[in-house]
Amino acid sequence: MEIYTDRLKFSELSLLDVSGIAQIAKDMAWNDTLNLLLRSDIDETTFTYFDKANLYPYKQKLKESGYLEDTTELYKKVPYTFIPEDCWHINFPQLKRPFIEKAQEYVNTAIKKRKEAERQGYWLAIRERNNDKLIGVIAISTRILKDGEGNNKIGHSGMFLHPDYQKKGIVSEANAVMIDFMYKYLLDEQGKQLSDNTFYYTTCHPLNIGSQKIQEKAGGILQTKKAVNKEKFEFYATREQQENSPLFKNPIKWRACLDNGIIIASLTGKNFTLHHISPSNKKEPNTR
Repeated sequence: MEIYTDRLKFSELSLLDVSGIAQIAKDMAWNDTLNLLLRSDIDETTFTYFDKANLYPYKQKLKESGYLEDTTELYKKVPYTFIPEDCWHINFPQLKRPFIEKAQEYVNTAIKKRKEAERQGYWLAIRERNNDKLIGVIAISTRILKDGEGNNKIGHSGMFLHPDYQKKGIVSEANAVMIDFMYKYLLDEQGKQLSDNTFYYTTCHPLNIGSQKIQEKAGGILQTKKAVNKEKFEFYATREQQENSPLFKNPIKWRACLDNGIIIASLTGKNFTLHHISPSNKKEPNTR
């Protein structure tokens, strides 16, 4: 299966992606670590609470290093060896040290889920459409889970993107397309009817402000009872909350080439229907 927008391509992960994912994970972790040290709103107590007491001393070391004269793309200027890897801050726990091994596990899981008789997990590489370069991964699940309060949770997505491609609207575009694809196609294909107490479920590290803003942009509401967990914040959103959120303010055109050769297409948002076009012979569709 492949999904296309004007600038992005989403395709199934393969073993050929392992090294690329490992490098993205490492650059992300390094970038997140340095950004954490730059923050003025957290102190030694915060670092200790989140089991990062061994990272805190590098906050002063970074100030004295001379690297802060220009913090643009700081992660490219400060060498990895400036801080030992076992001190780094990891926002995405599935991809941590050792990066190659964890990337291998991640891809193996994606391939295994893809082969299940009733497929409910989708791990797709995010690539630049014009050159097919791997820049990240997005995952989404149609498996319905129960929480401790009797609610149904669906989606429970995850996404990571190389620092070079962050803050360019790619995260929002990828999220909007995958959420739209899930509601308009995947759930119907599996014959799942969502009850009123079904919520799209996402999580993020409590120190990951960027991810929190993304969840809120998509209509997610922080579950305060669960926010005390220092491992993750949890956000819930109904389909209506998502489709009325800023994430869907500007419709994005997408097409999907399904494994059976059929092309489906739509624009993100509730006012746009799904169109089945014709057998594609797996040729790339033109969305431009």
